[in-house]
Amino acid sequence: MSQLETEVLGALRVALSDIIAKSVYQLGLSWSKVDTHRMGPGDGSRLLAELEKGIRIYARDPAKRDACVRRLTELLKDGAAPRAEPDRRLVVSVDEESDIVTARGMGRDLCRELGFSMSVQVKVATAISELARNIVQYAGRGRITITALLNGRRGIEITAYDEGPGIPNMDEILNRKYRSTRGMGMGLVGTRNLMDEFEVRTGPREGTVIRVRKYLS
Repeated sequence: MSQLETEVLGALRVALSDIIAKSVYQLGLSWSKVDTHRMGPGDGSRLLAELEKGIRIYARDPAKRDACVRRLTELLKDGAAPRAEPDRRLVVSVDEESDIVTARGMGRDLCRELGFSMSVQVKVATAISELARNIVQYAGRGRITITALLNGRRGIEITAYDEGPGIPNMDEILNRKYRSTRGMGMGLVGTRNLMDEFEVRTGPREGTVIRVRKYLS
C-alpha cells in the first residue's frame, strides 16, 4: 500500500469505521477510475468527489465528517478546487414500503429536470424501485442516494446502501444461475439491464452498496 493510500484511509477512519472506510475507498477508486500510484492532473479532484459521497452517507458525527473531508482535501490537493456546477444529491431513508414510492418519485422528478425522455424516466424509476425494494425485503433498512451528474458526462446516479447480511451468491444472481422465491435475482439483473453502468460491493460484515448510472444520450 502506498503512502497516499495509507493516509487517505487514515483520513476516512476519522469519521468511519475501518470496514466502512475501506469499502468507501475501494468504491471511490473504482468509480473515479484513479490509480493512486500514477496520479495525474484532475485525479485528486475526481477521487475526492467519489469519496465524499460515501462520507456524507455513512458519517454520523458532523464534526468528524467535516474534519475527514478537510483532511482528504489536503491530501488530494487538486480536489480543493471548487466545481463550477456542483452535483445535486438527494438522500432517501428506506425503512418501509412507502419509502420505495418516495424514492421512485424523487428519481423520476430529477430525471425530468435533467431532460431525460419519458421512456428513460420510467427505466430509472423502475431501477430505483427494485433497489429500494431489495433493501426493505433483505436488509430491513438503508438509504438511496439520487445524484444529478452535472460535470463531465451528464446523467443520474443511484446508489443503494444497507448494512444487512450481504449477498453471498451475487455472481450466480448476475449470471442468471440463481432464482430467489422472493425475486431478488430478477430484480438485480433487470436493474443492470436498465442502466448504463452497474456496480455492486457486498460482504457479510459490510452490507451491500449498489451503484448504477444512466447518462443523457
